[in-house]
Amino acid sequence: MKEKLYKNFSLSLIIINFWSICMFFDSFTEPPGLFAGFRTLAYFLYTMMFAIILGIIVISFRIIMRKKQNENKQNFFYLFAGILNLNLLIIYVVATLLKLIYLDQGWIIVLAISNLLISFFILFDLLKMKEILED
Repeated sequence: MKEKLYKNFSLSLIIINFWSICMFFDSFTEPPGLFAGFRTLAYFLYTMMFAIILGIIVISFRIIMRKKQNENKQNFFYLFAGILNLNLLIIYVVATLLKLIYLDQGWIIVLAISNLLISFFILFDLLKMKEILED
C-alpha cells in the first residue's frame, strides 16, 4: 500500500511541476506592455478553481463511499487534489508576501481559504491513519 501511495505522490508532483513550468514559460511569450502578466494570473486563478472543484468531488466520493476506505485512499486523484491544493496555497502565500497579489481582493482570499481547507482535510485524512504507515 505504501508503494502505491509513493507512486501516486511522485506522479502528482511531476504533473504539478510540469504545469507550473508551462505557466512560468508562458509568461515569457507575453508582449511587454500595460497588461503584461494577466494571462499568467488567469491560469493561476483557473487552476485554483479547478483544484477546488476536484477537491470537493474527491472528498464527496470519499464520504459517500465509506465502505471502500482503503481503495479510496489509494486513489490517484484523491492524493493529487490534496497536493495540488497545498501547492497552490503555497504559491498564493509566496505571491502575497512578494506583493504580487494583494489581499484586498476578497474572492481570491476565498479561493485560498478553500485550498487550505481542502488540502488539510485530504492530507490529514491520508496521514492520520496508521494503516498506511504500518504497511
